[in-house]
Amino acid sequence: MPKQLVWFRNDLRTCDHTPLSEALLAAHKQNSDLVAAFIWSPAQLQQQGAGAPKLAAYQQALDALNEDLAALGVELQIITAPTWQQGVTDLIALCARLGVQDIYCHYEPGWDERLRDGQFHTQAPADLELHRSNDLYSAPPRQLLTQQGNFYKVFTPYKKNLLAQLLEGLVAPRPVPNNGFPALAVKPLALGERFIWSNPLQLPVLEQQAHERLDDFMAQMNDYRDLRDFPAQAGTSLLSTSLALGTLSSRQIIWTIAQHNGLNGDNTYLSEILWREFYKYLLAWQPELCLGQAFNKKWDHFPWRTDPVLLQRWQDGQTGVPIVDAAARQLNQTGWMHNRLRMVSAMYLVKILQVDWRQGEAWFARQLADFDFAANNGGWQWVASTGVDATPYFRIFNPHEQSRRFDPDGDFIRRYVPELAPLANKAIHQPTPELALQLGYPLPVADYKAARVDTLSKFKKLGQAYEQHN
Repeated sequence: MPKQLVWFRNDLRTCDHTPLSEALLAAHKQNSDLVAAFIWSPAQLQQQGAGAPKLAAYQQALDALNEDLAALGVELQIITAPTWQQGVTDLIALCARLGVQDIYCHYEPGWDERLRDGQFHTQAPADLELHRSNDLYSAPPRQLLTQQGNFYKVFTPYKKNLLAQLLEGLVAPRPVPNNGFPALAVKPLALGERFIWSNPLQLPVLEQQAHERLDDFMAQMNDYRDLRDFPAQAGTSLLSTSLALGTLSSRQIIWTIAQHNGLNGDNTYLSEILWREFYKYLLAWQPELCLGQAFNKKWDHFPWRTDPVLLQRWQDGQTGVPIVDAAARQLNQTGWMHNRLRMVSAMYLVKILQVDWRQGEAWFARQLADFDFAANNGGWQWVASTGVDATPYFRIFNPHEQSRRFDPDGDFIRRYVPELAPLANKAIHQPTPELALQLGYPLPVADYKAARVDTLSKFKKLGQAYEQHN
């Protein structure tokens, strides 16, 4: 009797999982068995940028998924491979051994992902069918087009169109399937080397943790707009790692928001979730963004500095700018960085130190447990003014003003830059050279005002040259 197979990817959950639900339904109709598979390729993930925190989070989520599937009577097969290409070959061989004729999975954008699925279609026999769902999106990318039939390059009209579609027919998340198969004994997964991430902030990783956190956050969502920019306060959802692993879907969050507050375009948290979808939407149309290309070619030839020492100072939290250093140390110590500080930190690297945004993007990827290529790339290109809906090149955050505004009492700085803890609130945001030396804190690696002027001048000249030749 032919078997059904669920190919898990970045969707490590059992609730609101269309491929799992459809595969179970097909198995019951055909009175066949169901098996699940996951291609575990740390080398491939590292090539895409992921570091130990993300890989450790992956392993934790896979362990939990293994237990949840066993309770549903579904065995999770781990295919360990050096690359996705080899993993696809091994997956096809597994299907041949098990007699699988139908594979259920969800669509993923991205360059490597397209190559992986393209290879499957090339290698798979004609009787092995791949059924792909759009679980990654609230609406399939091809349903969201401008009146001219093009894909959106600006967030606001994209959001307006998507919200209109959601209001017309918001679909409830699928519950965990009730399949009636007998539960299986849980077998430990063979995932090889165990990557280490201590998760000191207790970020939700597993599916159950994500649901509990989402429910708790709904009680404080009305305060999100006012609190989200203050890193010393618990004002954010902390669900980014769950979203990056797919232990929680954006559709589940949107549905939950709708039940509590309705789908209001002014809802700040809803907008943030839709921003994440927008960046994945762009990958569906422009997968070459995965190859380090700027979306806005106008700024391709900016004369970025190559200074490994300067880059290292930024990575280590030793720039002499307290809020930037506190952000870097939070990232290094916890595997997470507050979103406001991601913008402040990135803008300082790109538009004051004039280091190529791709180097910052790669560093965040290695350090973040919630590393998601689309969100990370989209954020860095926004900062660098090279992306869609880009911030104008002349908008440059003053890190000292950002610090005074969003960490007014210096609580966040004191937590991660303890050498500055003795300073008064007013002095801690920009200590004098005398105070810095006295406390063993580095002097600034750049003169902010002079660097800002130089950056603006270079952007302006490059823009003028581009306009003359185009």
